[in-house]
Amino acid sequence: MLFHRALPVAAFLLAAATPSLSAQHTAAQLAVGGGSATDVRGISSSAMTVAPSLAFWSPNAALRLGLSGTSFAGGGWAAGAGMGADLRFPTGRLLALTLGGAANATATSYRASYSSLSATPAVELRLAPLALFAGVRAAAGRSSFAVAPAPGPLSQPARGAIVRTSTGPVFGGRLTLVSSPRTAVTLGFREERARVDGVGATDRAATLSLIGGSVSLTGILGARSERAATSAFGGMRATVGLSRVLGLQLGAERYPGDRLTGTLGGRSVTAALVLRTPSGPRPLPRPSGVAAPAEGLTQLSISARDAAAVDVAGDWNGWRPVEAHRGANGVWYADLMIPPGTWRYAFRIDRREWRVPDGSAATDDGFGGKSAWLTVGPASSK
Repeated sequence: MLFHRALPVAAFLLAAATPSLSAQHTAAQLAVGGGSATDVRGISSSAMTVAPSLAFWSPNAALRLGLSGTSFAGGGWAAGAGMGADLRFPTGRLLALTLGGAANATATSYRASYSSLSATPAVELRLAPLALFAGVRAAAGRSSFAVAPAPGPLSQPARGAIVRTSTGPVFGGRLTLVSSPRTAVTLGFREERARVDGVGATDRAATLSLIGGSVSLTGILGARSERAATSAFGGMRATVGLSRVLGLQLGAERYPGDRLTGTLGGRSVTAALVLRTPSGPRPLPRPSGVAAPAEGLTQLSISARDAAAVDVAGDWNGWRPVEAHRGANGVWYADLMIPPGTWRYAFRIDRREWRVPDGSAATDDGFGGKSAWLTVGPASSK
């Protein structure tokens, strides 16, 4: 079957992401909450959910793994597992090839189970602060359910399955309005066109993301056009960091049905406590055998054991490279006179590749790479 032939795509995404994610950022969290939700029959009731997840990411790759279990007031339940991956392959200062993929599976107590798989190759153009993309999304969905048996004393429910596929264009963009170490405001738009069982539909959605300190807010407003009819969907999610390891998550949404698996749309309102691994920038690597910087100087460093030459540049000097020196442990460093303020910077390795230190607070530089953030206070020495 076509769906089973597509399963190796998930393994490919996992294998392709692994090398880029080694020794990069990792985060784990456990969300436990309750509220109201719609089950696969389209019936809304109170519900409790437990959802552990694990994420890995680097400047050009991200991998997300998650599980979820939901118990409904009527005694029913649903349990699911999912994986998502996003890969980016820069081809120049402005262009990149991207590949996104997802695989999900859900089992329920209602004698029904669902699974889906998708892959989205695309081309991305970045013109700071705007990023545009266009590509194709190919997806497959499978629904398995109990079939009523023929009358008889020994009859047992049989299993039936429906497989659906779709392929269609997808395009959109993202505009960064504010970007700083503590605040970010981003607008996004996405349009996807697909045909399932001979019926075409277009989904359009606009998103708004706000991050300020320990508070983040994401909103989505969209519409589905299908058979001369239009239905709206959308929602909002807010996360408040109570500490480095504990957060409060609030959400409300109205979502459309899944045309591939045949599951119905619905509504949900949730409140959850989120336990997560500590986040935030890690200390920069320290060069061994090197004295601390003199008063008034700021030390910047990066681990690059195999490099023959390294220099560093940033906003404070108009991105003019300054030579860095190698410590005995392969950590390169530069002690610089940097004015007080918040600046972006990056290291250039062997006069070719720009990098940021592992664990640093980083942002897109608008040219397909990353810049690290640095805040220097009065008479600061790092």
